[in-house]
Amino acid sequence: LPLVHGVSMQLTKAELNLAKSHPQVAKVMRDAPVYLDRPLPSRTGHPFSSFREAFVEEDKLSLGLKLHKVDKVIKRGVNIHTPGKIVGVIDTGIDGKHVEFKGKVVRFKNFANKSTDPKDTGSHGTHVSGIIAAGNKSGVQIGVYPGAKLVVGAALSGIADMLDALQWMLDPDGNPNTADQPFVINNSWHIGGTDPEPFYRALQAYKDADILVCFSAGNAGSRGLTKPKEFVHTFTTAAVDKNGVIANFSSWGPGKYKGKTLQKPEVASYGKDVMSTVPNGKYRQMSGTSMASPFTAGAIALLGSQFPKLSPYDIAKVLVKTADSKTDGKWDKKYGYGLVNVDKAYMMLKEMARR
Repeated sequence: LPLVHGVSMQLTKAELNLAKSHPQVAKVMRDAPVYLDRPLPSRTGHPFSSFREAFVEEDKLSLGLKLHKVDKVIKRGVNIHTPGKIVGVIDTGIDGKHVEFKGKVVRFKNFANKSTDPKDTGSHGTHVSGIIAAGNKSGVQIGVYPGAKLVVGAALSGIADMLDALQWMLDPDGNPNTADQPFVINNSWHIGGTDPEPFYRALQAYKDADILVCFSAGNAGSRGLTKPKEFVHTFTTAAVDKNGVIANFSSWGPGKYKGKTLQKPEVASYGKDVMSTVPNGKYRQMSGTSMASPFTAGAIALLGSQFPKLSPYDIAKVLVKTADSKTDGKWDKKYGYGLVNVDKAYMMLKEMARR
């Protein structure tokens, strides 16, 4: 794994002891689980039974899109189907046969069994991907940026597989001469108590490659952010309900990174009772910061499609500046700088482009 200057291998006890004593080996770590920022119980039922509650029907846009003012940028003439940006998702996979993703999954790899057939080992990855890129086949527009192309890795099978997925995501087709790396990637998972140092190295490589890494803040409430969201260059999202009020499960900041206190989460997005895609052509509500982060990632990709010369980091800074604050623009340990407002961000970016 060049990304972390490491290697993954199976060793006997004798080989392990030999590796530990080797002068060129700085650290030996056992493989360990990777965890979902697991969605919490939400209203479910027939795929369309709660659409009336979950969607604003007069303009056929989801509550999430309304909450983040995507409806306003559409009224300004922005085409949310504009192609051009690739979004990465590392999760449980994706149901590539779902009608909402037809022609959108450009690369897929399952790092446990090496399959390239886009399937979901659960439903979490399909739900997250729908918030980013699903269309309106349900009769209502679900995804923030349905013009996105998706590169999806299924890698919740362990630390080694997750690091392998992060390595792959930097150049999905293995050809550095093709422009197939994502603009932004969504991560709605955490590593528990595992040493985060390899992930810090991987995430620094993403910063160096000018790819923004979005993370869900975690579902630990006052117990704080889950790892490795505290890394200085991640963009971390808290979860609010449909009224813009912080969800009781959403992890609080600040972040603690190598002795430094960082203002994380940066922003908040819709994450309670969110309707999106699940496998087998269905739709379901889920709740969690897992659902909030893809709203942020999708918004960054959508804005990137409208301002293609800008870095995702530049767009993220504008999202922070234009967020709907509950604290007069000051950072808050629960909300970050406030609720993502795509319309305000678009207008600020448009003004910046005129200068």
